[in-house]
Amino acid sequence: MKNEPTSTKERVIKEYPNVTYWLDGRKIMGWGNLILTTERLIFLNRVVPEDWQTEKLQELNREGDFDKITEFALKLHKKNFQVPLASVTGVRMGVFSLIPIPKLCMRIQYQTARKKLVETGFWFRIPILKGLFQLEPPLVQGWINAVRAAVKKKQEADAT
Repeated sequence: MKNEPTSTKERVIKEYPNVTYWLDGRKIMGWGNLILTTERLIFLNRVVPEDWQTEKLQELNREGDFDKITEFALKLHKKNFQVPLASVTGVRMGVFSLIPIPKLCMRIQYQTARKKLVETGFWFRIPILKGLFQLEPPLVQGWINAVRAAVKKKQEADAT
């Protein structure tokens, strides 16, 4: 996946910070933030930034350039990645684990630059206190609906 800026008018639609697990099949590949923007789906592995990285992020934040902030954040960890919404071909609910209780996840199917279909997943771990009023099925379905709506809007915008 290329880590190139896609638009200067990009904005964040939805974010699930710190407790999103990136899945490859049933294997956890990393954990961190999942961000849905008007142009792409971004996964940022959780890292502890060094002082110079924190200063650079603060400087970029003051400038307010979303593309620069995103590109710098993508470079903080070798397993950070993005999926352009234009390459997403399917979004569905899946099951990550059945033991001890079923854990639902969001599965994304997308096309790479070499026209190869790839599937990856995201499991949203709900913190204990938040879990008292937030259930897993509506959370996952909400993300699926948001990604589908963003992909549809992107396709409509590209068609015009």
